[in-house]
Amino acid sequence: MLWNAFEKFASQGIAFVLNIILARLLTPHDYGVIGMLTIFLTFSNVFIDSGFSRALVQKQDRNEKDFSTVLLFNVSVSLILYVAHILCSPAIARFYKTPELVQLERVFFIVIILNSLTVVQNSQLQAAVDF
Repeated sequence: MLWNAFEKFASQGIAFVLNIILARLLTPHDYGVIGMLTIFLTFSNVFIDSGFSRALVQKQDRNEKDFSTVLLFNVSVSLILYVAHILCSPAIARFYKTPELVQLERVFFIVIILNSLTVVQNSQLQAAVDF
């Protein structure tokens, strides 16, 4: 419990410091673009996790098939969301009148695929109480 609290506070502190550094380095327009991308990224990550990782941690008789099924689901959802973002990025860029969003979104959203690969491993560590 103490480690989990430390991890939360440390990650929030690091994120706060990084945001201050980014605010000093980026122009207000660039900072706003990153903010827009972050909103879409956070929304996508909600769909990738879908509560399955929490269910894996709470399930008593979990096995490798459960973990592999959730991993396959998470990767599939992340790939679908990535393709959806690529297809929608020109419309989003037109809506916000920010043409650079098209290229940035295509690169920025590779993160959702990488995040989907870590969900099951994190739930395995939490289930084993090794975090």
